[in-house]
Amino acid sequence: MRTQSLLACLLALLVVPAVAEENPQAKIESAVAEAIRLLEAREHKTFLQKFIEPDALAKMREETEERGEDALDHLLKQFVPVKSETLLKALKSIKDATPSYENDGNKAVFKLEEGPYTKGHISFRRVDGLWYLEN
Repeated sequence: MRTQSLLACLLALLVVPAVAEENPQAKIESAVAEAIRLLEAREHKTFLQKFIEPDALAKMREETEERGEDALDHLLKQFVPVKSETLLKALKSIKDATPSYENDGNKAVFKLEEGPYTKGHISFRRVDGLWYLEN
């Protein structure tokens, strides 16, 4: 009897799927937090890989490869240090804010009250269930 119980427990462990860790970009709140974390850790290349829409990144790669450059290296030169610091400040200012939603909930817009971010807002767009920085 004891062997059957043990066997039943082992089978249950095999049948029940493991709970996968949720991608932080699946929810807008955790996407903002993840973007802040990556920028604070100075993981700029990872930030760009994760927060630029895949189609946009693919297009950039095509354009820069034609010139013999790597897209991410090209972006990094433009992004670090000034743009990354400005974006980090803006993201920190919205981390507890509630966005307005557009496009059937697939665009989240955070209004910026003040600061160096010239557009007055930061927006994210949801693509295939993940949030990407739009502007």
